[in-house]
Amino acid sequence: VKAVGPLRETLRGIVEYTTEMMGEFSTRLMEDARHHLTPEALWRILSEHPTPERELQDLFRRAIAAGEMRPVNVEVVAEMFLAMAMSLGEQGHTPRKIQPGDIDLLIDILLHGIAATRNE
Repeated sequence: VKAVGPLRETLRGIVEYTTEMMGEFSTRLMEDARHHLTPEALWRILSEHPTPERELQDLFRRAIAAGEMRPVNVEVVAEMFLAMAMSLGEQGHTPRKIQPGDIDLLIDILLHGIAATRNE
């Protein structure tokens, strides 16, 4: 994942891609891998190859260095962001179509939280 524009636009592209790609195929692929591979083999595959989490961690590190994000634990933020993106629409617990504004809301919540005011 390369930051080709402002952080918000890069995150938007990631969410759009994730919601398009996440579905029955991706879920079945991981289920099959867990069923047919030993835990050690699966760990080796995931640890030796770039993962979305590691790519996002790098993106967030660059955003912190550029002053677009405050210093945070990028490992946790990457996991949270992917979980949020994968839960949109039909992949969530309550299946529904992604509505206009859903992706922008997700990114806004990631970048600004949900508090009405911030007391810092």
